[in-house]
Amino acid sequence: MTLTQHTSQGTILVIDQDASVLSSYILHLEEFGYEVLSAQCGRSAIDLIAVHSPDLIISDLRIPSIEGHPFFGHLHKRWPEIPVIVTSATGEVSDVVACLRKGARDFLIKPIEDMAILSHAVTRAIREIKLRKQNQAYKELLEARIPQNSGKLKNTNRYLTELNRRLTEVVASSKRLSTCVTLESFGTRLLQEFGHHLDASGGSLYIAGQEGLRLVHCLDDGHAPSLISYPVEKSSPFGFALRQKEPVLIGDINGERELRPSGFGGYHNGSFVIFPLQNQEGKAFGLVSIHGKKKPPFIHQDREVGGLLASYSSETLRAVRAMEALAKSEEKYRLAALTASDLISEWTPATDDLVWFGNIDAVIGSTPENRPTTLEAWLSLIHPDDQKRIAETYRKNINCATAPAMDYRVRHLAHGWRHFRERTSTIKSKGGGAKVLRACNDITIEKNAEEERIKFELKMQHAQKLESLGIIAGGIAHDFNNILMAVLGHADITLEEVGDNPAAQKSIKNIITAGKRATELAQQLLVYSGKGEVETTTVNINSLVSDMMRLIDVSVSKKVRIIFHPGDHTPAVDGNQSQLRQVILNLLTNASQAIGNACGQIVIRTGKIFCTKDDLAACSMPMRPGVDPPLPESTYTFIDIEDTGCGMDETAREKLFDPFYTTKKTGTGLGMAAVLGIVRQHRGTMTISSTPDVGTRIRVFLPSSCGKSEEQKVPEKPPTEKLIQQKDGLILIADDEEPVRKISQRMIEKLGFSVITACDGKEAVSLYKTHQKDISCIILDMTMPGLNGSEALERIRALNPSVKAIIASGYGSDTSRSDPDSDESCSYLQKPYQIAELRQVLQKVLNGHGPSTPEEHRR
Repeated sequence: MTLTQHTSQGTILVIDQDASVLSSYILHLEEFGYEVLSAQCGRSAIDLIAVHSPDLIISDLRIPSIEGHPFFGHLHKRWPEIPVIVTSATGEVSDVVACLRKGARDFLIKPIEDMAILSHAVTRAIREIKLRKQNQAYKELLEARIPQNSGKLKNTNRYLTELNRRLTEVVASSKRLSTCVTLESFGTRLLQEFGHHLDASGGSLYIAGQEGLRLVHCLDDGHAPSLISYPVEKSSPFGFALRQKEPVLIGDINGERELRPSGFGGYHNGSFVIFPLQNQEGKAFGLVSIHGKKKPPFIHQDREVGGLLASYSSETLRAVRAMEALAKSEEKYRLAALTASDLISEWTPATDDLVWFGNIDAVIGSTPENRPTTLEAWLSLIHPDDQKRIAETYRKNINCATAPAMDYRVRHLAHGWRHFRERTSTIKSKGGGAKVLRACNDITIEKNAEEERIKFELKMQHAQKLESLGIIAGGIAHDFNNILMAVLGHADITLEEVGDNPAAQKSIKNIITAGKRATELAQQLLVYSGKGEVETTTVNINSLVSDMMRLIDVSVSKKVRIIFHPGDHTPAVDGNQSQLRQVILNLLTNASQAIGNACGQIVIRTGKIFCTKDDLAACSMPMRPGVDPPLPESTYTFIDIEDTGCGMDETAREKLFDPFYTTKKTGTGLGMAAVLGIVRQHRGTMTISSTPDVGTRIRVFLPSSCGKSEEQKVPEKPPTEKLIQQKDGLILIADDEEPVRKISQRMIEKLGFSVITACDGKEAVSLYKTHQKDISCIILDMTMPGLNGSEALERIRALNPSVKAIIASGYGSDTSRSDPDSDESCSYLQKPYQIAELRQVLQKVLNGHGPSTPEEHRR
């Protein structure tokens, strides 16, 4: 307990058990000239009050000896004339209300960072005390006046009594205002108090914002604008009040020359009063406007009473705004922690306490009972492959202000593993302790999406690789056919010219046989590249496999048992019978070679199945982006071939469809490539499952047909060859390959025609213009630089619509035919062709009949 030197400003007793708080209060109040008494407990304070009778008491809510509300009740009962200002670190609304009911004049929240708040509260309380003393002195003085002035004294006394009553009510109003915790409730209560004290029915409260004065509350709705934009006009009442920085009383606005009426016609009269709300620096941050006095006009006493209420309410309003801002900030932080994708937590290394601010239970499936509340418990949930790395990282980063992000997996208590990305920041206290703030973000969706993206990119790269291989294969087949054209053509002609030389004839026939085998390889490449022709019929899959069983039995090892389980009601398919036969034969050959010389079994099954989009997407056959449209959900006919052979590893499965890739010593690597091309052309797909040393199962899906399968036709006898009626005509041959032009010229001349040749389409058109009358037929290569065969034929037909033409190509007819609707004046010739095939096509074109497709050419 201490006592400072006496001053004339007044005596203040400060009660607080914290010596540092007492010291700061004493230093600040002494600077304003107050005599300051101090006590650290309730009993010492009562002794000091009894001896010194202070003018004001500042007491903490929690003090030793006599604590809390009983102490303030005792003070109010024993010394009601001494005002009490209560301080507290809690700021609970219930404490505020209880203290005010016990007689406290004000309530301040500790710690008081701005001591101006303390001095302002003290000054206000002291001013109230002095005002009461002055009123009492005036009253006593007036009562002592001479009797002749008794009437005047009575009026003055009544005035002062009324003023004292009103001031007392203002103090009570300030207490009620201090219980408000939101700006909205404060604004409503404030205008109610102003209306009550000034006997008015209208008014509004405006608070300064960034854009202007914004309306908080209005007693009489309907006329006050929600926003008065900056700058506020100087000639307006509000502008005038802001410039004056003090209450403005206007008896009749219509009689004011400098002020402009607002234009609102709903006022009962032109009298009103405006009170600025000011901060510690004297700057106005709000305005209270009161009008509609029941007994107008407003008088000077209204200005003084309202000014005192405005002064009280300014301080309270600042506290309310600060509390509301703090509450909003805390709520935002709480909501942010609950709704953020990051799980915010705080780890104290010294105690290993882990406190979560986010909804950790929703993320990892925990409950309050098994929630990880220590770092050790959290590490136990981390994937075993990540635990050691993460624990070491925690140890290294414990002294880092900010550490790099780290990714790891955390076990969800019900749904497997989740992927997390964590960032940590370490905050050190003055005492040397540390707390680590952790932000854990669940990136499972992103990780899964990244894995799917990588898988998709690999799948796309593989499909693009196969597409590139298909383009290469098509180009090789085309060039290969041109080479074979020269080989087979010269061999064919030579065979006719050698005469009766058996040895030479045998050698040339061997050359032709080898050339035809090479042609078959080229056809397989064309099928793989998707450029081979497909002429479809309705094919019965069960019948197709049954018819092939004899051929299959001959082509596979005797140690291999072949079992066929035809499905009941297996739908037919629309396809090319010879190509589908090739698919089955290639798959069975691969299955037999996978078994080798060992004993084994091959099972063939057929049937039907409805495939969804997910089923089709899971198939093993690579799709070409931008080329192969997605397969529709539908009923598919399947051919299932399962063997007990050596199986395939991952590498073999990935390269299964690559042309020229084979694991066999004698294989060409074109079997599965051809199967891929055929299935693609039939708008089908495949699934492949294989296990090394167990076996392989390949299932081919083909769209089911709605039509009935055609009965197998009895092969017709080859038609009797007819001679070409015209043999003295001129034939124009256009081909960019010189060996092809030369051998084609020899074949045509062998058939009795004259020949002119062109190296490209442009030269062909030019030669036709010159020799149009003499040319009987033109033979155009489909792929030539500049003008291709189709474009050259189009220009020639512009000269002669009835020109007879043959389109020759190393590709299939579907990609080479110049006009699908062409008549018998145009036909197709597949390279490499022999002289017999050339004779048949010329017979068809020149005589107006004969075969029209490559298959019929070779029949």
